[in-house]
Amino acid sequence: MSDIIPTIGGELGREVEDMLATRPDAGEFALWVEPRLDAAISAATIPKEANGLRALANMAIAYCQQHLPAAIVDRAERYRKMYPLEEKAVKASGKAGLLAEPLRPGSGGDHSKKQTGKRPFATAHGFQSPRDMTTCVRVGELIRDEELDTYFEHTKGNGTHITVRGAENVWRMFYGSGGEKGKGFLYENEGVSFWFWALPRPLTSGWGSGGVWKRLSQEFGVPDVAFGVRDNIPSKVLGVDLTTGYDWNALPFEDNQFEFGYWDPPYDHLYKNEGIEIWRTCRRLAILHTHIWPRAWLKRAKRQAMAAITMGPMKQTRCLQVFEKAEASISPTTTSQ
Repeated sequence: MSDIIPTIGGELGREVEDMLATRPDAGEFALWVEPRLDAAISAATIPKEANGLRALANMAIAYCQQHLPAAIVDRAERYRKMYPLEEKAVKASGKAGLLAEPLRPGSGGDHSKKQTGKRPFATAHGFQSPRDMTTCVRVGELIRDEELDTYFEHTKGNGTHITVRGAENVWRMFYGSGGEKGKGFLYENEGVSFWFWALPRPLTSGWGSGGVWKRLSQEFGVPDVAFGVRDNIPSKVLGVDLTTGYDWNALPFEDNQFEFGYWDPPYDHLYKNEGIEIWRTCRRLAILHTHIWPRAWLKRAKRQAMAAITMGPMKQTRCLQVFEKAEASISPTTTSQ
């Protein structure tokens, strides 16, 4: 808790810390903290302050998720208690994006196709990564265009959680990929987005990734390293496999050296040990395979998205699985790079 107190100006952080030290009733705590978060988010003037409030809201959500089940048996009622806090976490994310956008180098570009800004700029303003900043800028656009409340009401009507990823998917519905309204989004559940991509068969000698790379880059950012088959992948992207002198079981890279990796292995096995080693070197990793990779194999992994991909009739369906590391698993030395 103490690490975010300076970020948010101290007072609200200390109040929440003191309140949590008493182990309050989760329902009463939610009612107490929600209006204070709302006022602080409205008053935030810099991205780092808004991001500190986002962290504080997520901390409050985590406390309620842990303690509400003991107090409230009915799941729907627990969701109703959580909604105000979840709304504040999303609003704080959007406020951070709104405040960061005018400061971003080269602001005014198309956020749908590339990450907005580089890591030093993003982390200096309290974002977890350039991809996180992109998400927040998109949510900020929903606030600006008064569309965010539409997402809140729709989600509460469906009885599911309000999340930043869910809000970003609404952005895709309104603004689409590359400016095409509503292209590609299917469903969002518990913070994981699900897609279906019908792509043409790659016309290459080695089969390759075909349109997967282009679509992956549009939706999740451009990977900076590719493990495995690299047909249709730009030559400037680092290729890592036996043909380039690398063994996936023993890679000569530092932990979290790569921002975003793409792995298209052979489909005869899951290559568990190789995947664990590849995951060590990446902050995020997209795996293309015919089988679903167990999240438990990847240390401190969160599943961000899954896309079912077809490449023509009578062909195997592939699944693109995007994982990201929990913030706590990335050391201060790597996040400052």
